[in-house]
Amino acid sequence: RRADVDAFAAQVFNCYVAARIRAGHFEDDLRGDVQTRLGVPGGREARPVATGPSLGGGHEGPAAASPSGIFEAEALAPVGSAAAALMDARRGGRRAGGLHRADLR
Repeated sequence: RRADVDAFAAQVFNCYVAARIRAGHFEDDLRGDVQTRLGVPGGREARPVATGPSLGGGHEGPAAASPSGIFEAEALAPVGSAAAALMDARRGGRRAGGLHRADLR
């Protein structure tokens, strides 16, 4: 069962990242984004990146009425209310949603 929950959580996160890529917001900051600082070994200094929905940690997502919150709700609509129930039940967290292109070589 735990593997099923983890697989579904990964699918939810991947749907969100894919929607950001399709909309051209992968490296953009949307007003209301919850961000973290991220760097890669040998890369440049850590820089802010948007986070996406994940399990655990108890971190809140973007405000529902913010551009980021609206985008996230629309991006997760295809996975339905099961995603929201899972995130609520597991105290949904956030995880980094990408890397900066300059750090990929």
